[in-house]
Amino acid sequence: MKGNTKGISVWIWVIAGIIVGIILFTVFIQLLVYTTNAKEVQIAKMTFDELVYDVNSFCGTFGIAKTTKTFTFPDIVSRVYATNESKIQSFINGRSYGKILCMNATTEFLCQNVRCDVELSDIGVKNTLTTLVNKILGGFQSIDYQLNIQKTDCRVSIVNSGETPSSCA
Repeated sequence: MKGNTKGISVWIWVIAGIIVGIILFTVFIQLLVYTTNAKEVQIAKMTFDELVYDVNSFCGTFGIAKTTKTFTFPDIVSRVYATNESKIQSFINGRSYGKILCMNATTEFLCQNVRCDVELSDIGVKNTLTTLVNKILGGFQSIDYQLNIQKTDCRVSIVNSGETPSSCA
């Protein structure tokens, strides 16, 4: 009888150890996901701030100016667009227009006023099977957008490389 009690107590310790291990593993995974998400949000904000800075710099120039830059947005960013009213997305032929630049991310919504009218090509991450699997595995994926920034007579145009700005009419 005594030997049987000793065997049961060992199994109780083994089961308790497994439960504690599962709890610690779960806490570690949650911390890892939170850290990765916070890093992605920080990168998205920095890239968005860089875009706003570039637009405001071009707004202050006289005449026609043009440059090509690469902006890297993490896959948590679902859309970057221009508008005249916060949180209202309106696209005409894949482009948005306005004096407010906005960014939608999974946990953040950010808008900033700019100094002039902006034309912006659709910047948005399309969720695919690859991005979904990468998110499940806790991976970090970003998408590079090579954009032409150009000051025209009526606005600053930010269009995908190879596209031309819309006319001012």
